[in-house]
Amino acid sequence: MDNQKFKTSDFNLAAYLMTNGAECYGPIDENGKCFFVFAKDEKTSEAFMNFKQDDWLRNYNANKKYCLNKMYEMRSEARNRNKESVVTAVE
Repeated sequence: MDNQKFKTSDFNLAAYLMTNGAECYGPIDENGKCFFVFAKDEKTSEAFMNFKQDDWLRNYNANKKYCLNKMYEMRSEARNRNKESVVTAVE
């Protein structure tokens, strides 16, 4: 990787950089791990410095957590319904 490029395997960071105008060269695969490659310029550096302080990340993580929790709840409810129907069928 030359000095003019920056790579990350953090999908949250990659999404943040892309939405803040960093030039993305695309994803690459290295030993089975996905990396996103960006231009190492002023815009990317500025977005990277702001990454952890921006409301976008906090809101993104809160929304992602809410969605994952909902998915787990729905999966648990479906499993419980399946268990109940199996018990009823056996009786």
